Amino acid sequence: MKQPNHDHATSPNRALESAALHSRFGAFPVAELRRGAYGCRGSAFGLGITTSCMIARQTKLWWVLVAFTMCSFAHAELPYKLPPKAKYTASNEAITKAKVELSANLVSDAATLTNLFASPMMCGPGLWNALKGSPHFSKPPVAKSTAKIPIGKGKFQEVPMALLQSEGEVASFRKALADLLGSQGKLTIREPNQDEFMKYWATIPFNEITGPLVIGEGKDVSIFCQFEKGRVFWVDEVKQTHFKK
Repeated sequence: MKQPNHDHATSPNRALESAALHSRFGAFPVAELRRGAYGCRGSAFGLGITTSCMIARQTKLWWVLVAFTMCSFAHAELPYKLPPKAKYTASNEAITKAKVELSANLVSDAATLTNLFASPMMCGPGLWNALKGSPHFSKPPVAKSTAKIPIGKGKFQEVPMALLQSEGEVASFRKALADLLGSQGKLTIREPNQDEFMKYWATIPFNEITGPLVIGEGKDVSIFCQFEKGRVFWVDEVKQTHFKK
């Protein structure tokens, strides 16, 4: 797949999408590393521990705490090279938590799916193509949205996707997704491979990805989820999705 140009113009509805999503998610959080300061005393409660010994022990403790913090909150790195403009800043701790949430809640039950999906949210073109014909979407979403996928030589492929703004629209989405997942068997929860990441990257209008990226792979579909603040902000299907080249 040709690498997308993230400088290209987005759909006319992008301002509406941005405003609606910002109202829910605000400025997307970036994990921060915080370090504490530790003091020293000449003795420790009369136990005869010398100043030099106390400094050494506290210095060692400080580095242990720093190392632990860095392990918990260090930014994740996917095992392949990202596009030059892509920046992935989710923490390892956030990714682990997202995997647990997806494993427990990405199931063929619409009520359980409320733990993952709430308005407003984006349904990417691959998943929208799979769900838009569902009887649960007999009334289509109000907002019309498209992704422009670069296919080379300055040309773009326009593909429809869905901005789900109301609770009613998201309820229809959860029911349609539950029907789809019912035929997928037990899902494998994992991080995306390079091909899956590039399909997602081709459709998104932003360069910095602050929330965890996690895949739920079933028999026929792979559900790509980007989390923000504990819920799925962007969801797509990336196994059956193929863009023109």
